[in-house]
Amino acid sequence: MKIKIVNEMLKNDCVQKMDILCVVFTCLSFFISFSCSFNAKDTKLDNAFSLAGKNREELEKVLLHYQQNDNDSLKYKAACFLIENIAYHYSYENEVFEEYKNSLKQIICLADTLKYKTMMDNFLKDTIAHINQVQFSKKKSKPICDLETISAEYLIANIDHAFMVWEKQPWGKHISFDLFCHEILPYRIVDEPIEEWRQAYYDYFQPVLDSLLTDDSPITACQLVYDTIVKMKWHFIPDLPVPHLGGKILLDYRLENCREYSDFALYVMRALGICGGVDLLIQNPDYNFTYHYWNYVRDITGQIKEFELYAMRPDSVREDVRMKGVVYRQNFCIQKESLRFLYPDKDIPPTLVTPFLSNVSDDYFKGYDINIPASKIEELLYLYVFDNKEWRPIIWSDIKKGGANFHSLEPGIAFFPGHYEGGKFEPVSDPFILAKDKSAKFFTPDTVKRVDLVLRRKFRKRSHLMDRYAKRTYQGQFEGANRPDFKEGESLFPVYNIEEPEYYERELALDRKFRYIRYLSRDTLCCNMAELEFLGIGDTLIDGDIIGSECLFGENTKYSNKTVFDRDPLTFFHAKDTTEGWVGMDFGSPQRIEKIRFLFRNDDNNIREGDIYELFYYTKDGYKKSLGKQTGNREQCLTFRNCPSNALYLLHDHTRGREQRIFSYEDGKQIWW
Repeated sequence: MKIKIVNEMLKNDCVQKMDILCVVFTCLSFFISFSCSFNAKDTKLDNAFSLAGKNREELEKVLLHYQQNDNDSLKYKAACFLIENIAYHYSYENEVFEEYKNSLKQIICLADTLKYKTMMDNFLKDTIAHINQVQFSKKKSKPICDLETISAEYLIANIDHAFMVWEKQPWGKHISFDLFCHEILPYRIVDEPIEEWRQAYYDYFQPVLDSLLTDDSPITACQLVYDTIVKMKWHFIPDLPVPHLGGKILLDYRLENCREYSDFALYVMRALGICGGVDLLIQNPDYNFTYHYWNYVRDITGQIKEFELYAMRPDSVREDVRMKGVVYRQNFCIQKESLRFLYPDKDIPPTLVTPFLSNVSDDYFKGYDINIPASKIEELLYLYVFDNKEWRPIIWSDIKKGGANFHSLEPGIAFFPGHYEGGKFEPVSDPFILAKDKSAKFFTPDTVKRVDLVLRRKFRKRSHLMDRYAKRTYQGQFEGANRPDFKEGESLFPVYNIEEPEYYERELALDRKFRYIRYLSRDTLCCNMAELEFLGIGDTLIDGDIIGSECLFGENTKYSNKTVFDRDPLTFFHAKDTTEGWVGMDFGSPQRIEKIRFLFRNDDNNIREGDIYELFYYTKDGYKKSLGKQTGNREQCLTFRNCPSNALYLLHDHTRGREQRIFSYEDGKQIWW
């Protein structure tokens, strides 16, 4: 009966257009409503048995197994905990998904034959993007309910192993039964295939912990495991628009992105009896990225310590500070505070539809609360953040006494309050930010007090990247010579401080002519020049043959010295020889060079000459109002005059690119949100 209904749902044209995640939650809403149809006197266990159909016998075997021995009373309770929550879990273990995973394995093995990691990463990215489009057909994928397929043997093995590590590890005495059930006992993470994974992970990583002996600190254990994991070989892939892959393929092939990183770490922790889990963002509040995942581990007092593979070791300080806005925790159990649980019949935003997430922002930032006035007619109010194109809801609140209270918000993020009706955003006030003094600043455009905006970028500068690139330019040299080996050459000027990822121009007050001019980077910095122009009298472009040291990646067009003259700011030269990375031009005969214009490795988000830009500001009703269009100039700077002050702005490049970011304008500067 249940599977028939699910199949009919999947056949419907409108459902076929939904992504896999929406299909899962559509099925979840059916099962939640189905469960709610039972009488109040029925327990969750009774409901699970009723829903299991022919598989009820397997579930009963588990309970009977642990009823045989009085010493297994806790295991019996653990079995009840799993069975009560199994009804809400699904996987996509079908032929389509298996073929997809086999394709992943094949291309990873092929990528391993490539010489350089960057080439391997690009190969994997391009190939996986192709099979995502061609092979993995979402229309053919159907959720399979755990309740109707899981075996008694599998559940018993899972429970026994979880208890074994709980009892064996020296920190186990600090773990309560309730915490054990929620963070060590679960057999799955999200929607990956049901498979045996605990023993394999235990066998691989338990020897790492054997040196602990009586050390009862799970933080120490997690640090040792972390240090082992980051030494393993990983294969970078973009975020996968498919179900979670599962423990087996991750252990064998280690596919690298934040979702798979956090899954892998959680498999390890559960296999070793370390309490922890996965926390996440459903939308980065200050970038265009959507979901981001990381892990946490609990100390002996139950306090969490966040960590992220290759980014933050357990109980250390994160160097690259990422804004979070609202933090959610991935759970095995249905969360009674979730929107789907509280409002099963209401139209819910896709970002908040899953009933397994709980808001744990209070673990990360406390005390930043705000009340937003709202109509009593509407039940719910949402706070939206900008995702690079539009506003996405990331947190909700009931409306009570004419307002909605939001708690534990991170300061320094732009939020737009609004309703969600029919898939549309309906604002109720101007966007705002919470300042560090806990006050709220609303961006209410002032059309009386106007300002001139001088703009140099359309997207925030990623300081952790741009500063790293800038350091690679330090103490580089431009040199001129009339011999190809640059012996008896002359230093034209050094490069010291490149603060912005934009074009720089230097005039040369020289009487001497040169046939060869090059840029030579300091040792170990590999050149990283993106664009070079040699200009004569009247800014005429002087051309010649490209010369330079060998590229690290052979003839790879993205990184060869030819890219320095391809008029594409995003390509750059990466030299093979770290002791002498250089690129330049042979003009064929000595030439007088008046100017050199150059651009180092960058993000191409500065104002680009020739591109068409349009400036907008947001009104209270959520619409973007245009302040006009301009063409990018050689000065890499746009001036928009007579603009409303105290507004939230957006600069859009109509010519190219995907990255654009909201900003305010204060003291003559763009302030990014």
